[in-house]
Amino acid sequence: MIALAALALLAAQGPGAGWQATPARVTVGDTVRLARRIPAPAGATLRPEPLAANDRITPLAPPVVETDSGGFTVTYTIAPFATGEVAIAMPPVQVIDLSGATTTVLGDSALVDVVSVLPDTGHAAPRASVGPYLRPVRRAAPLILALAFAIMLLAGWWAWRLRTGRPPAPAGPPPTVPAPPVDRWLAAGEPRAVAAVATERLRSGIERLVPHATRALTTDELLAVLEAERPGWPLRDLREMLGALDRARFAPLAADDAAELVEQTEELLAWLVEGAGAEPATVEPAS
Repeated sequence: MIALAALALLAAQGPGAGWQATPARVTVGDTVRLARRIPAPAGATLRPEPLAANDRITPLAPPVVETDSGGFTVTYTIAPFATGEVAIAMPPVQVIDLSGATTTVLGDSALVDVVSVLPDTGHAAPRASVGPYLRPVRRAAPLILALAFAIMLLAGWWAWRLRTGRPPAPAGPPPTVPAPPVDRWLAAGEPRAVAAVATERLRSGIERLVPHATRALTTDELLAVLEAERPGWPLRDLREMLGALDRARFAPLAADDAAELVEQTEELLAWLVEGAGAEPATVEPAS
């Protein structure tokens, strides 16, 4: 009965009367311990509820209960994040005596004096408006002249490019690239080397027939020259063959596929030579 009366007395106290903050005055983010003495009969059990976080405080640890001869001391550890006298709504605590009867002690509010970590420098007086800013006068004539000069240079370069876009014909026919020793190279695991030599044979053979279609041109540039000078050639087959050879030079290739690719290249080159009315290219024996 005495314990119950003590608990009732605790519930009737004013806000913050039962909670002691240590330290009493802190800055934002400091660690604060809130402790409260709760009397209870011998053998009783105390069950504190956890403290919920909000925009003003953050709990740092679960509540700690210490027992003595006259009751309990429950302690909560928090960090405040609001300035001023912060009132913290504390959770209720349940006291269970030996008979199993439960008494709930309302949590009430704990008060913590929190100051800001920033110094109070006051409010600076507003400054007067500055005068108008005079920007330098910029003339458009130099910019227009520079732009016109750049356009003239670009037009001159484009006219020169149109006149000299086609490369001059070489002084003489390119040398014949020998046929690769396909079987020996494939047996040595060099299908990419076979594809590289097959590409050079095809490009050099085309250059011998059409001097402007040099090997320095890209595939698209080469086909553009052939379309203008050899419209009767199978340009689609040439594009596919050149693309397949380019892929074979940089991608894994099976030996059988490499041999078949070289054979198709030689057949296409022989057709081009015969279709142009020239002598078939002499295939040098593989070393």
